[in-house]
Amino acid sequence: MSRRLGKTEANWQSCSLRKWLNNEFLNSAFSLNEQKMINTVAVKPHKNKVYDTDCGSTTSDKVFLLSATEMEKYYKSNALRKSQPTEFAKKQKVLTGGIIKKTAYYWLRTSGKDLSYATVVDSEGLISEYGNLVLSSKYGVRPAMWIRC
Repeated sequence: MSRRLGKTEANWQSCSLRKWLNNEFLNSAFSLNEQKMINTVAVKPHKNKVYDTDCGSTTSDKVFLLSATEMEKYYKSNALRKSQPTEFAKKQKVLTGGIIKKTAYYWLRTSGKDLSYATVVDSEGLISEYGNLVLSSKYGVRPAMWIRC
């Protein structure tokens, strides 16, 4: 991430969350045998459809976040995009909402309105292309990966 005028700017390529997912998360969530089954894949940037924000270059990752485009492709309704927080996420005080505050907000890898924002999915399953500041620590993640069976 780079600093400019008191704001942190990041795209998926330079994001500290990307580094965390492919290091600490990968190594703590999966055994060595499980890690061998996770493919390293080319993760392509998808521009923000509303704000036309640059999302960086293609990366090679084992674990990644879906883009807004992929989220719409694989999870076709708001109901399917709603996410229950794990116990770990609850301990981290992930932002929740909805009628009974049981669904979590989470990040996508697409940049938001500018590079200091990233797109998010809210507790109702709506994708916000405007996004939220990348410095926010209250959003959850829904890691994605391709595995060999």
